[in-house]
Amino acid sequence: MDTVPEDGSEVEMPALGTTVTGADGSWSLTLPAPLPPAVQRAADENGGVVNAMASASGRTSTGVHMGGITHVTAAPVTSTPSAMMLAAADDDATPMPLMPLDTAEDSDEPASLAESEDEADGALRAAAYAKSWGSKTADASFAPLEEPVTPLWQSATGDAVTNYNPYLVNGSDTRSLAITPYDGGCDRTKTRIIEKKTFYTTVAEGHAFWDAKASVDYDSKLSSTVEVAAKVGKNWTITGSATLGSSMSVSTGYTNKGPYFAKQWKVPIKYYKYKETWKCGGGNTFIRYVVKPGKYSVPAGGATGKYGADVRSRDGNRFWDSPKKHRAYVAAGSYFQLSKNRSMKWSGAVSAFGVGLGGSTQYDKEHKQRITAGDRKNFKHYIWGKNDSVSGKPGVFYSY
Repeated sequence: MDTVPEDGSEVEMPALGTTVTGADGSWSLTLPAPLPPAVQRAADENGGVVNAMASASGRTSTGVHMGGITHVTAAPVTSTPSAMMLAAADDDATPMPLMPLDTAEDSDEPASLAESEDEADGALRAAAYAKSWGSKTADASFAPLEEPVTPLWQSATGDAVTNYNPYLVNGSDTRSLAITPYDGGCDRTKTRIIEKKTFYTTVAEGHAFWDAKASVDYDSKLSSTVEVAAKVGKNWTITGSATLGSSMSVSTGYTNKGPYFAKQWKVPIKYYKYKETWKCGGGNTFIRYVVKPGKYSVPAGGATGKYGADVRSRDGNRFWDSPKKHRAYVAAGSYFQLSKNRSMKWSGAVSAFGVGLGGSTQYDKEHKQRITAGDRKNFKHYIWGKNDSVSGKPGVFYSY
């Protein structure tokens, strides 16, 4: 996916291979060696990791054209696994079943507006995107006690979609029908970027209750994993993820904030909306749209990072509701930090073109959540992990 040029040129993305699924739908594929030159360049600029797309297509017994994609992260077999690669391998995105392919294009807005570079049209798009579930979630100043659950289907210009059944065609649910492969398969013929913009994305959060201070550090050369969304027809759904890395290195974050402070931290990442034109057996054509993250990219005159939602509601007396095995304390005048494993997954990490995407960050020596306790003697500052003990895989820790 990272080989598509930003200038709007239509290209065919390099093919990495073909595989056959097992009876249970599982599959694997070994990257070719050497990689195609364009793919190798993209991997070199992304910490050695390839962001790829796997697709499958077929036809039901009633003649309905079906297709599906999943966005995956891969690395050459000769690579030494890095923290970024291991974080990508831990991703929990679930592929969708094959879906009916609508041969009619149905974007969120008229094609002339979606692809226009006119400032007035851009303002209209932004106003439409602001009405979406993703934008309302990502722009909230206070985060709810628990992360919101990403809806299965999203509208980029309206609230979360319910009671939507994309599998229903002519009164039949295609999930119950046998599917056979196309004769000649299904080939992507054109791919191009129709929108690109930088959106601020949650990559960290820190917590400091009484007599403590919080710090977070984020370095762009290692890695965040952000979801990818796609749609054919009316609504968007999550179809996997992309892992973001870089050969460049900048750091951002906040230091020694508190007491009674807890906020998320956001960094600027450039996102792309792709328009894909596919042709399947017999010349049938359909359009698919994809929203995908790119690199850390500070917009002209923009912030290198900014505060996100206030998450103080997750601290304090909620300690008493936490599992005892998740608890620990930081001695007076000392500090504790997470420098290993993966952060929690923020379901509303970003709204890109009105589509809400989740994301997480790999902790390491340059991606940290840290708390420093005050110097009051004979006092303990208690903390607890969200998902595990603080020495395990807590995701994030809270403060009491």
